[in-house]
Amino acid sequence: MSLNPSEYIFSAQVQNAKMFSEILSSVKMAPKDNKKKEIQWATCDISKNSLKITMEQDKSMIASVELSCNLFKNYKFTVDADLNSVQFQFPLQYLIDALNLYGASNLTGVHICYPGPENSLSLLLTETEVLTDCKIRTRDIGDDNMVSDFRFNENGPPDVKLILKSTVLHEALNELEWMENSVRLTVRAAIEQRYCGRLSFSVDGDAGNLTVTLNDKEETFTSFKADANHSYLYKLSHLMRVSKALSHTSDSCIRINDRGVLSIQVVIKSETKLNTFAEFHMLPTELTEEEVQNVFASNEDEDEDMQDNQNEEQSQAEDSMLDV
Repeated sequence: MSLNPSEYIFSAQVQNAKMFSEILSSVKMAPKDNKKKEIQWATCDISKNSLKITMEQDKSMIASVELSCNLFKNYKFTVDADLNSVQFQFPLQYLIDALNLYGASNLTGVHICYPGPENSLSLLLTETEVLTDCKIRTRDIGDDNMVSDFRFNENGPPDVKLILKSTVLHEALNELEWMENSVRLTVRAAIEQRYCGRLSFSVDGDAGNLTVTLNDKEETFTSFKADANHSYLYKLSHLMRVSKALSHTSDSCIRINDRGVLSIQVVIKSETKLNTFAEFHMLPTELTEEEVQNVFASNEDEDEDMQDNQNEEQSQAEDSMLDV
């Protein structure tokens, strides 16, 4: 059994089905009701340079991963000269299930093909003498199922850009796992070397209050750039979706634009030397001006207390030296 690439407008091979599954799993979304077998449709955008998978949830979160053509073997994309790409939708979970069920070994190769609109996505998994042929149904993209565009870069560079190790971000988000409601993400800009840059996640709920803070002085961040103080609320479920993807990544980049749209980019680890990037965009929930002022008033008090403690410790140290 084999797939004839000449019969398809797209054809590519992956040498490791398990790695392919892990990359795709980084952007899958959980159904709203786990008891219902609700199909989660992903948008596939194929061009001559890459294959991009995008998923959306609640019109407030978008997750996408773009795989360069260089990650594949025998990557071929053939369409009419006036078309730069082809888009369609398919159930991403079905593809992941097929890869996990028939390609659990690192030795399983994958040949994926797409013949064109109104056709199934073909998948051929090979391991030694065993061949498994799968077909996954697709659907065209219309006005009722088109992915939203949050226009993240519409007004120029983001107001906030932080780079840190994914393990650090993963540990911080895991602290919030058992909480409820929304998460307040606060970025405190460094001010005249007096206060260090700060990123904090705060949750107020029936189970109690919790704040996780990461400071720039602790060398947590590779880069910390913020033009001013910023504070927005985001859905906890969205950040938990990001947290699940971080286990397979090395570095993370947090960006916030002037409208409070949050972007978290991650670098996915693979056996190849080529990087694969996944990106999550999420819209903020409402935050009143009074709440914003309260957030930074509280931060001012914390900074003053920290500064007073540092001064007191320094004074005690000097007194101790004088006694000697």
